[in-house]
Amino acid sequence: MINFIPIEYYTPVFYQLILFLVLITSVSSYRYSIESNQNLISKNTLGNILMIVIVLYMGLRPVSGKYFGDMSTYARIFNEYISGYQFEEYDKDIGFTIFLNFCTKYLNLEVFFILCSFLYVYPLYLVSKKIVKDYWYYVFFILVCSFSFWAAGVNGIRSGIASSFLLVALTRERKINTVIWLVIALSFHKSMGIPIIAFLIASYYKNTKTYMIVWLLAIPLSFILGKLFENLVLATGLFEDEIGGYFSDDLDKGIKNSVTGFRWDFIIYSSLPVFAGWYFVMKRKFEDKLYINLLNLYLIANTFWILIIRANFSNRFAFLSWFIMGIIIIYPLLKVQFFEKQHVIVARIILFYFMFTYTLNFLLAK
Repeated sequence: MINFIPIEYYTPVFYQLILFLVLITSVSSYRYSIESNQNLISKNTLGNILMIVIVLYMGLRPVSGKYFGDMSTYARIFNEYISGYQFEEYDKDIGFTIFLNFCTKYLNLEVFFILCSFLYVYPLYLVSKKIVKDYWYYVFFILVCSFSFWAAGVNGIRSGIASSFLLVALTRERKINTVIWLVIALSFHKSMGIPIIAFLIASYYKNTKTYMIVWLLAIPLSFILGKLFENLVLATGLFEDEIGGYFSDDLDKGIKNSVTGFRWDFIIYSSLPVFAGWYFVMKRKFEDKLYINLLNLYLIANTFWILIIRANFSNRFAFLSWFIMGIIIIYPLLKVQFFEKQHVIVARIILFYFMFTYTLNFLLAK
């Protein structure tokens, strides 16, 4: 594990690195047009290096429950798997169980965490290259700039990997490939069932305007009747065990996630792709099958989170829509020319988007 950086500075160093790259991206947007060879070559090089650095930096972090949440639990379970003890808590996540069994037989703990980091980051790299070709760096980078990116990789490890697999599924062209990756994603973490259900609904009902209206209505409804919706969700019996515990009031206050209550700041953050979707689809008439599907999925999954926003560990439910937020915000700008100085607009959006992440995860972090 990397130990030349004091563990308390490990996460802050990551955010300083991303801030530095955000500023570089912003400055370069004034010097080169987005389609110029100089820009494409430099961004390809920078993006490739960034992917490798993140995989290694994230994967080689020191084991710590204090600074990296559930990482210490994964380390303990890994070591106890080696000694022959298996945990029932992973039985329903059969894909991750198979993966964990393989790793404990052939790899050590350090390589296990590097592989987890690779499985989380590399699919984002591949998806970015697939959906926007030459401009992939901007999609990959905005995903890295996302509020939940670092936490999903170092704390919610299973859900982070599963979300990357799900993103692969959503960008496949052949249905059979989509189904295969959906199954793999669900097998790594059952919480993926929420965006998968949203994806199925969005595949059959494609009226984005309706989804936006429902999303808007969900905010006052949740504010007034939030506990009612939590009880209704629990009554379905679909969220028992680990996920159901997020609704419980008996969680020890010492381990309860601080992100509870009606978070207006997170609702404002969640509104960014909604506004982007409204602008590109409704106002500018942007037509793209992949974009519409992702936007509608986001609206459905994020509406679900808004309705249960007061639940414990609410940010974990928010992640089930937030993991595609960056794509929804920037994708149209990399497919169609909307503005005269579009490269500058793209860089400004990335800067603005990252400042939310930087403010909450670094400047205001305790």
